[in-house]
Amino acid sequence: MQRLGQFLLAAPGSVIALFLFLTALAIYPASRIQTDFNLEGFFPEDDPVLLQFEELGEEFGEDDTVMLIGFSSDSLFTSDVLELIRSLTQQFESLPTIQSVQSLTNARKIENNDGFLSFSEYFPYPQDKSELETQEILEKAETMEQARNSILEDPFLAGTLISKDGRQTAFVLNIEPGENTYANRNLLIDEIYKIIEPHQQETTFHTSGIPYYRNQYVNMLNKEIIGYIAISSVLIILLLWYLYRSMWGILFPMIIVWSTLLFTIAIMQLTGGYLEIMSSTIAPILLCVGVADAIHMISKYDDARVSGCSRKESILEMLTTLGLATLMTSITTAIGFASLLSSSVVPMKKFGIYTAAGVMIAYLITIVVLPVMLGKTKKQKIFHQERAVVNHWINRVLERIALINRLYHNRVLLGAGLMLLLFGYFISEVDVNGRVFDDIREDTRIMQDQAFFQDEIGPQLSIELLVNSGKPEGMIQPERIQELARLEQVLLQIPEVDRVLGLHTLLQEVHEVMQDADLPQAAALPQIANLPKTTNLPKTTNLPKTTNLPQTANLPQTANLSQTANLSLTEAEIAQYLLLLEVNNADELFRLIDFDYQKVRLRAFLPDLGSERINEIKVELEDILARDFQDVTITLTGTTILSADLTDKIVYSLLWSILIAVAAISLIMAMLFRSVIMVAISMIPNLIPLLITAGVMGLSGVDIKPSTAVIFTIALGIAVDDSIHFLSRFRIEYLRRGAMQPALTVTTIKTGRPMMITSLILIAGFGTLINSDFTSTTMMGALVCSTIFSALVADLLVLPSLFYRFRPRIFSQSLHSDASEPPSDRRTPSLPVEMHPTL
Repeated sequence: MQRLGQFLLAAPGSVIALFLFLTALAIYPASRIQTDFNLEGFFPEDDPVLLQFEELGEEFGEDDTVMLIGFSSDSLFTSDVLELIRSLTQQFESLPTIQSVQSLTNARKIENNDGFLSFSEYFPYPQDKSELETQEILEKAETMEQARNSILEDPFLAGTLISKDGRQTAFVLNIEPGENTYANRNLLIDEIYKIIEPHQQETTFHTSGIPYYRNQYVNMLNKEIIGYIAISSVLIILLLWYLYRSMWGILFPMIIVWSTLLFTIAIMQLTGGYLEIMSSTIAPILLCVGVADAIHMISKYDDARVSGCSRKESILEMLTTLGLATLMTSITTAIGFASLLSSSVVPMKKFGIYTAAGVMIAYLITIVVLPVMLGKTKKQKIFHQERAVVNHWINRVLERIALINRLYHNRVLLGAGLMLLLFGYFISEVDVNGRVFDDIREDTRIMQDQAFFQDEIGPQLSIELLVNSGKPEGMIQPERIQELARLEQVLLQIPEVDRVLGLHTLLQEVHEVMQDADLPQAAALPQIANLPKTTNLPKTTNLPKTTNLPQTANLPQTANLSQTANLSLTEAEIAQYLLLLEVNNADELFRLIDFDYQKVRLRAFLPDLGSERINEIKVELEDILARDFQDVTITLTGTTILSADLTDKIVYSLLWSILIAVAAISLIMAMLFRSVIMVAISMIPNLIPLLITAGVMGLSGVDIKPSTAVIFTIALGIAVDDSIHFLSRFRIEYLRRGAMQPALTVTTIKTGRPMMITSLILIAGFGTLINSDFTSTTMMGALVCSTIFSALVADLLVLPSLFYRFRPRIFSQSLHSDASEPPSDRRTPSLPVEMHPTL
């Protein structure tokens, strides 16, 4: 480190010039960083669950091009409201990126015209409204009451275009697949707001759908990232000023953290990365970590200056004493984050590698640029701690802590053990559970709109069953259609399932219409998600329900299940109905069956239940399907299955990453101290914050899910940082003084001060996350703050108490060659009489 310091002081101009050049180069790529939200992006490209989900999209189309706009009305089926729906439908259809729009006023029904199948609208408005007045049109159409009853009885409309009580309705906007980009969606959302704005006083509109959710998510995240950086920077600046009362003491740390963030984002953009919910927290992490390193280094520089050293000698002393310690803290912190590379969850992996890179960049800037900046300043000291009252308070607290450790270390360890037992109990309360729409706070507009569609109109999420017969035309055989009807009954045994849609329901509707033209024309074929409809399938509310998904042995055997509406079709009838649908260009048919009739799609709609419940349903269904549907291959997929599988992968990845990080950090500790007992003693304070964090999660009801799992990695990285600073300084003091007690006292006071200050800054930085609109980010802010505090307590109280209790044989002189220091610093710091160490 001395050679590095001498080189830096010999060529400061070249170092500054290179730093400014690299900073200028990083500005352009950093400014081009993108933000995105994509559930599929959490999986590796070859993940089996993702491949099954993509197969469904390739065969039957994806749902990420559908936007929903809904509103409530107590008089939905009146001429004024229907005229509003018709007018809005036409305006939505005129938008350039919209492919089609479905609403009540263009919903279609199936009719039998002399043996020919046809589709017609419930409310056939003319293209030119001047031809007929609205009231005259309505008189020519079915009566309003007939239309209302017909639509409400249709499960393909009820829960999709209209609520089951007939008071809420929705518009379904299908975006052109080639136009479904972030920029186009932003323009589309703005145009939609302009269209509905004149009606907002009379009607409250709600917007939802995956395209809308993705864009609003990204827009909110962009604002929050800027907010994180701005608010964290302001708080750190204010704290630095309050604690050190020095402009240079603010400028130097902030140059380090801002340049660190700039270089990290530039690297992220150049390597194809982007910002999402996990990587968005890199900014406050690096801001805090960079400031912590700078404070430790500058504090040591000031100590040397006060001891009478020259500027050059102080810089070399700073690098000699803390260069290796800071390197170790950076490496161990980076290892904690880099351990996420073992994860199969792509954003976790990227978060780990980019944060680890940022930690090492912060170290390089601190160790290279900071000495040069210190060499250029004319100030005797950078930090003026004596000007802040809080620093005197910190010194008194640290002196008292040193005394407590020496006199009451057994009680400290006993209290820590009892506390861990208490938090260990709460750890058992932690659940693994993640939802599809889980990151954003419930009181935000986007989530309130989502709740409107789920609670008022009907669940929009579904478990998808891809049924494969294994041969062309295999799924249009009569026995296969009956199997689909029986499979529907199995799905309806699940209490949370709202409705089930499939090919058999479409064929049943056509069958009833073609068999008896006098039957009530009760169905309309909405093009929402291009799904067909039926009329006489049992309503899910009338089907028997169980309080929990029954065990396989308790479910009725498929042979005993009632067939849906006693559906029984011959092969000739099935062929005839399919031909009639194809002649009428019924695109909805091919949203349920593939082109060669080998595969069909069955959709079971249900709320956003969470991964824990979805996995229970999945396990039970897999058992039933394997037992009772052996003639076909059935794959469970869909957004809900994808999200639930992701949560399972998170837990597996989390355990592995923690084990890898602990093993790697233990190895570094072993290399540093060359003692098994020392490794054990040093790791205990690092594991305590993890256990406390898990206990707090269990106590507060926070689930482990994709966005909160990284908290444990952050906790480990932060805990190790302070521990290594403490242990490295302790090793130096022990080698200089030759006795444990004075070494621990000096270390607690000298290193404890920057540890407390950096912890305060870290809490302030991460505390800015608590006000986030993202629940996961809020939880991360609160939990990381509790982790920082518990890590500080563990390092200042538990770690010295372990040394006093077990008194391990500590370092030999050969392990450290940097034991020299300014003469004045060899003295034991000024303490009260009762605290002076006995050598």
